[in-house]
Amino acid sequence: MEWQIGYDCKVLDNDKETTLPNLVFIGSNGKQKNPYELSEILYYMVKINLIKKEEIDELINIINGINEFLDEKYKINSKIENNTFINNLEFYKSTITLPTFNMIDRFSNVIIEIMISKQQFATGVQPMVYLNIPISEFENGSKLIGNNSKNIPYGLFKIDGRRVELFKNLFICFGMCSKKHNHDILEILKLIKNN
Repeated sequence: MEWQIGYDCKVLDNDKETTLPNLVFIGSNGKQKNPYELSEILYYMVKINLIKKEEIDELINIINGINEFLDEKYKINSKIENNTFINNLEFYKSTITLPTFNMIDRFSNVIIEIMISKQQFATGVQPMVYLNIPISEFENGSKLIGNNSKNIPYGLFKIDGRRVELFKNLFICFGMCSKKHNHDILEILKLIKNN
C-alpha cells in the first residue's frame, strides 16, 4: 500500500479531521495549522511513552542541523529523444526522470520513498513523501489479498516499539525535503514536546 503521508492540515479544514484540533502552529506559509497523520502518530507515540521526550529533542537537533535540501539539489530531467508520428500527428518523444530516494526500514520491508515531482499548483519541483507498506506488514494482510476496498476498506497497521525508528526517520526525511518542510516539522516537534 502506498500512503502519501501528510503531517499537517489547515485549521478548520473540513476535508481532514485531526484528533489534535487544540494544537496549533504557524506554518511556513504563515497559516494556522494542526498536526495531522504523521504528526498525530508521533504525538501519541510520545503520549504512550513509545518515544521519550529526549528523543524529540534529538530529532529537533538533527532536523535543525539539516542544510542540504532535496528540492534545491535535485531537479526533474527531461530529454527529447526523437520525433514520432502517431495517428498522422507529429510528436516529440521525451523521457522524464524523476529523482527518487528509498529508505528501507531495517525491522520490516516498509519503505520511505521521496520522489521529486512537479508542483501541483505552482512552477518548480516538490519532494513528495510516501510510506510504502507491504501487505505482509498489515495485521489483516492475508484478508486484503484478492479483495477490494468494498469488501475490506482498510488495512490494520500496528504501530508499536519496532516502528519507532521508522516514524522518526519519516520526520527527518520531511525535514530534508525543503526549507518550508523543515520549518513546519520543527514547529510540530516543538508543539509535541511542549504538550
